[in-house]
Amino acid sequence: MTPPPLLTFSSTFFILGNHPLLARAEIERAVVALGGTWKTDAAGGSVLLGALSGIEHTALLSRLGGTIKVGRVLYTELLSGRSRLSAIRDLLTPDRVIPWLASTDARVEFGMSLYALTGSAPFRLTKQLTPVGMTIREALKSQGKRARWVTSRDASALSSVVVSKNRLLERGGEVCVLFDDQRLWVGMTDAVQDFEAYAHRDYDRPRRDAKSGMLPPKVAQMLINLSGLTTNHLLLDPFCGSGTILAEAARMGFEHLAGSDISTQAVADTRENIYWLIRTSHLPAPVINLQISDVRKVTEKFSANSVDGIVTEPYLGPPLRGRERPEQLQKNFDVIQRLYDDTVHVVSGLLRPGGVLVMVLPKVVTSPKTYCVSLQVWEAAGFQPVSLPGMSVRKTFEYGRKDQYVHREIGVWRRVASRATI
Repeated sequence: MTPPPLLTFSSTFFILGNHPLLARAEIERAVVALGGTWKTDAAGGSVLLGALSGIEHTALLSRLGGTIKVGRVLYTELLSGRSRLSAIRDLLTPDRVIPWLASTDARVEFGMSLYALTGSAPFRLTKQLTPVGMTIREALKSQGKRARWVTSRDASALSSVVVSKNRLLERGGEVCVLFDDQRLWVGMTDAVQDFEAYAHRDYDRPRRDAKSGMLPPKVAQMLINLSGLTTNHLLLDPFCGSGTILAEAARMGFEHLAGSDISTQAVADTRENIYWLIRTSHLPAPVINLQISDVRKVTEKFSANSVDGIVTEPYLGPPLRGRERPEQLQKNFDVIQRLYDDTVHVVSGLLRPGGVLVMVLPKVVTSPKTYCVSLQVWEAAGFQPVSLPGMSVRKTFEYGRKDQYVHREIGVWRRVASRATI
């Protein structure tokens, strides 16, 4: 059989996390901010395929919060009426796969993962590919190698944790087979999300306040990337809390950061967490301006038209147990609405013309009513929504599990005009 053609263009695949539409938008915004280019060729499920230039895979993944894996596509082929199983068997022969595996000694460990762009990758297909993996393993052994094939007991794809803990990318590699109804793509994983680094930044930082809520570092990264800001821009978080957004921005290389919070303790926590991350990660120290301030008086602390971007998660309301009566939920959202209306009106005066606002909004899903923040004041405050692929009709992304009571809505706005009188 004639081998399928080697791709002549630079082709990259991303395996996205639990919120693929949000992760895709994050990738596209981050690539532009980093000076690279991206052209999508195919997308579906948790898979994004396309041509990437100007950015190395590992460096890009370290900046992304919503992506699990990144790799290079080596071959692509139309199914042309064949079954997926037959096509994969034809492609994944030992003489093709073994040269892809990276190993500096006699020990080789490898794995295989399947991802579907439409529907889901059937686990039975993974089990049917057992002879393929065994054939590759035996071929390696015949070459004098100590070969180990790493598999998943109950999934069609290896998790980033499995890939990392088994050191597959150092000792051999992970082959990823991506497919839709008409085509197969075969690639090798170059990097996986560093789950240990996220856990370290989340749980080992010196100051945590679970009572007031903790923004996960992954989500903070996504918010920063959605802003499209570059590292020489001034980023402000007027609800800095424990400093997650500002710390992640420092890690991403931002040179100028500003933050404020009504709580004296929160500002102190932010300062300590940022400098802890700078010290433990050996980062260059940015210029940081931290202030104690109610958001309604924040213009007294920072100059008008001085900020390039605001990235923030304001107060999302009191903790909920899921048993609140509708009148209590409505009362909560009346308070939240006033805070958000005041916030967008005030912070618009801090942003330069064309400046960007990325903000998290609370959303409570009950039956039969869903409670969310009205966006009517945004336009009067001089903001226009930035429309990104995958957004809802409200021009937001939703972040949360299906069974979760309180979700996050994430929106991106640009300051396009002077504030109107509200």
